[in-house]
Amino acid sequence: MADTLTKSSKRRPKELDDDTLLELYKDHTAREIAAMYSANRNTVKGWIRTAREHSRAGITAVTLTISEKDKKKLKAYAAAHETTMSDLLHEWIEEHCV
Repeated sequence: MADTLTKSSKRRPKELDDDTLLELYKDHTAREIAAMYSANRNTVKGWIRTAREHSRAGITAVTLTISEKDKKKLKAYAAAHETTMSDLLHEWIEEHCV
């Protein structure tokens, strides 16, 4: 059987949220964090840059559990309206939770 090649992911592990990453970066270098998470150092630098931007903007990540079917519908709706799923959620919050 032939070996299969897998594409390395540049996605940050779910357990490594912005706050956790920034705390970790206080005591470790990007190279050390990359070794901990089997990631490229430049990828980790990107994670750190994004976490800092989120921190400055007051943005946090939210995990939303929905069906695959609903996710596809939501993504298609967002694309059709030239927006993002995050912006749709923000608009809903502004309309219904004020």
